[in-house]
This record gives sequence, structure tokens and C-alpha cells, in this order.
Amino acid sequence: VVLTVFPNYLKITQELHVRTINLPIADRLRDLRQVDLNNLIKVTGVVTRRTSVFPMMKAIAYDCNGCGTTVGPYKDSLKPGNCPSCNG
Repeated sequence: VVLTVFPNYLKITQELHVRTINLPIADRLRDLRQVDLNNLIKVTGVVTRRTSVFPMMKAIAYDCNGCGTTVGPYKDSLKPGNCPSCNG
């Protein structure tokens, strides 16, 4: 699109830098979730400090390697002893 409007742009530089502005929705920094990963988002807020990400598991399910049955979801991180379908 840029070269259509500005056909001589490649004579100026080989790189193209884009700035996206005025995204319609702005989220608060505290409202960011995993679904926001790999998406372009707009945030508002002030960063006063930062730490590593601490994942918070809400539920977990296990797949049996023997028969492929999905066991769970469980609210805690305790792994079941045996598969209820094949006792594997």
C-alpha cells in the first residue's frame, strides 16, 4: 500500500516502520489475560514496577497415554493415580 501511494519510498530506505494509533478499545494493565497474548492491544495505566509472570492454574485435565481418555478437569494440581478407563 505504501509503495502505491509513495512509489519512490524504496529510494529513501529499505525498511518500513509502522505506528498504529487510535485503537478503539483500551484495557487496564491489571485486566490483561492470557487471551491477550500474541494480539495487538491498547493499554492504559502507569507502570511503577514489574515482576515475572506468575501463572495461576484454575483447572487441569490429563490425557491418558494408554487409551487417550481425558481425565478431569480438577481444581487442584493433584495428578490422578490411574486412568479410570484402562487403569493405566
